[in-house]
Amino acid sequence: MVLAFISALVGALLTFPGVRVAKCHLDSLLIARDRPLLQMIMYADLLFLCLFCLCGFHRYLARLFWERSYPERL
Repeated sequence: MVLAFISALVGALLTFPGVRVAKCHLDSLLIARDRPLLQMIMYADLLFLCLFCLCGFHRYLARLFWERSYPERL
């Protein structure tokens, strides 16, 4: 029961902001439909946001993949 509650809480905390950013991005693209330069800037902004989030998990992901790839070296 506790695991289900924790999973639901983490899912809600991670999903809601992602859906909100995606909806905001799509609305912005619809507004800038006739301005291709502005659309490219918006795509770059979304890409940099994703890269920024990945940089936050870089150490965790590197350690996770290192342990799975080379378990004998630890």
